[in-house]
Amino acid sequence: MTIKARGEVLDVTDQVALTIQFKDQNGNLVDTDSYPQISITQPSGLVLLSPTSIGVSQLSTGKYEYIFTIPINGPYGVFNDIWTGYVGGFLVQQTFQFVVLNTQTPGINTDGYTHLGDNPGFDYSQCATININKLLKSLK
Repeated sequence: MTIKARGEVLDVTDQVALTIQFKDQNGNLVDTDSYPQISITQPSGLVLLSPTSIGVSQLSTGKYEYIFTIPINGPYGVFNDIWTGYVGGFLVQQTFQFVVLNTQTPGINTDGYTHLGDNPGFDYSQCATININKLLKSLK
């Protein structure tokens, strides 16, 4: 199964990589004092995953990841992943969101990568469109 990024279209049973970066006051990536904790809440606000550092892995300095499998029963909607860590003894907490939905519509590209089904962004002139249609017709 492919692990998807937070900004991709997510459905039940998909796996999503929930990531975070911890930075110091100068904006430099910095490791937390101990592994950070993550908790996940459902769209209803109910806690789906209590705060834990089990399953959290360190990708590089200051970058952490948790692979979450969306439950088969959903629910659909906006989930929150709340990260908590200590940097230099100070509490750092950040909340991110990911959306679980049942649709054939492509998601909003927020990670900067091109995904299947994305609009390629071509803006053809009327003449170019006619020529492309002629080419397609000749290929049939």
